[in-house]
Amino acid sequence: MTGWSRRRLLGAALAVATAPLAVPPLVSKARAAGEWPFRRGINAWPWFALTREFPAPRTDYDWPPFQTQRPVPTPADLARLRASGLDFIRLPVDPGPFLAADAGRRADLMAMLSAAVESALAADLGVIVNVQANGATHYWNPERMVSSTGAPEFARYRAFVADVAGMLKDMAPGRVALEPVNEPPQDCSSEVWPKVQAALLSAARGAAKD
Repeated sequence: MTGWSRRRLLGAALAVATAPLAVPPLVSKARAAGEWPFRRGINAWPWFALTREFPAPRTDYDWPPFQTQRPVPTPADLARLRASGLDFIRLPVDPGPFLAADAGRRADLMAMLSAAVESALAADLGVIVNVQANGATHYWNPERMVSSTGAPEFARYRAFVADVAGMLKDMAPGRVALEPVNEPPQDCSSEVWPKVQAALLSAARGAAKD
């Protein structure tokens, strides 16, 4: 992704600003009485992606875990996205660096994620935080995390979903949402998938009931 400047990222964002990103309805007590507010949005990738994982057999990441040359929107960039007519961003988050980090660095990463959400809200943008495992990573990938409730790292993934939900629960009710998995790594007709969904939903609701 070298060569991707903030200007190029913003240009790409504005180029698709006229194409709405469809968001499925989310039922919650907070929005039951009103219309879901997210209408026109864009993915804010790779803000929390493009990682620097070490090769196998290691399962950890360099620090900082995200590539320094990746495009990261500034407050001015976010304000311009809002001015273009967009009302939310979808923020994909690779869970690998969070799960591989020790307690101190994980707290630092959670603070970075919280600050990113706050900066989008300050620009009058809603935020969908999307936990999106990287299929190209040799260890922290969808197969190891969300292929089933018995996957080797599912318990830690589920705990991370709960942590993110807890972080978001007091931020701008009705303007922040959590998407606990990007897409199923197994067929949607699989009997495994509903169990994964139910486990992740219960984890999220356990930390943030609405």
